Amino acid sequence: MSRRRRLLVLLLGLSLVRGFVYLALIPPWQHYDEPTHFEYVRLIVEQDGLPGPDDYRLGMRREIAASMIAHNFWKGQPIPALDVWSDRPPDIGFSELGHPPLYYLLLALPQFLLRHQEVETQLYIARFFSVLLFPLLVLAAYGLTDELAGGRRWLPLAVAAFVALLPPLTDLASGVNNDVGAAVFASLLLWSSVRLLRRGPSWRRVTLTLLLAVAC
Repeated sequence: MSRRRRLLVLLLGLSLVRGFVYLALIPPWQHYDEPTHFEYVRLIVEQDGLPGPDDYRLGMRREIAASMIAHNFWKGQPIPALDVWSDRPPDIGFSELGHPPLYYLLLALPQFLLRHQEVETQLYIARFFSVLLFPLLVLAAYGLTDELAGGRRWLPLAVAAFVALLPPLTDLASGVNNDVGAAVFASLLLWSSVRLLRRGPSWRRVTLTLLLAVAC
């Protein structure tokens, strides 16, 4: 491989390593709105289909809330009561069920094998598959910059390195949050569209761009 490609592979590997480090260091449920994003994934698994905007499982909601309490999610704040005699579900955050389902469907696939595991195990597996999307974002940043400024040999690597090393983005990619899915598919669509415009139409480029547009 050329020197540039070797460095790109290194950056892709570095983005994975950083994602897994953040995955391990951030306590359960402490990413942005992670409890309700995770609930969306688990509802797909438990219901064998897409949940409606008002759906919930009382037992699942209590299990997530109990885990949040055990890991000091509400440290210094009022802790919601887990009344086992009440039909009212505990409050674990804003509902995410109005979001498009593709990201959650991708994370739900491995969860079908984890129905009977502890909720923390399910959460970390979901985080793991979210991290796997991160190198695609770095690759899209490299490819897009290379298409637009291919004459500048090191600029694509600089942009890819910026994306791979940006702490808030790594934090986002290492949690259960559909923002990383949106960023990945939108970046891939932008890269594919620029390739199509610069290199001309072919059935492969047109098909890929259309598929990415549908995914977005």
